[in-house]
Amino acid sequence: LKIRRATIEDLSALVEFAVKLIRQHQVYDADRFHGFEPLDKKYVEFFPEQLENKQAAMLIAELDEKIAGYAFLKIEEESFLDVRTATVW
Repeated sequence: LKIRRATIEDLSALVEFAVKLIRQHQVYDADRFHGFEPLDKKYVEFFPEQLENKQAAMLIAELDEKIAGYAFLKIEEESFLDVRTATVW
């Protein structure tokens, strides 16, 4: 297993995994995970911004040189309105 930073060349795989993840969550709780359709278009817009975001990291897991999954991490500043300290999600 190899873990590496995602690149723009990984965009289609990232979008595919992200859409599958949202669809899975919708099965569990459709009221909470309603999604923003079309999901693939939204991720195509969102992920490139995050690849450049210094407060975010996108990681790819490869198994036998094939993408097996990804992780998205982002630092969120503390928020009085959300009643939370700085955190990573």
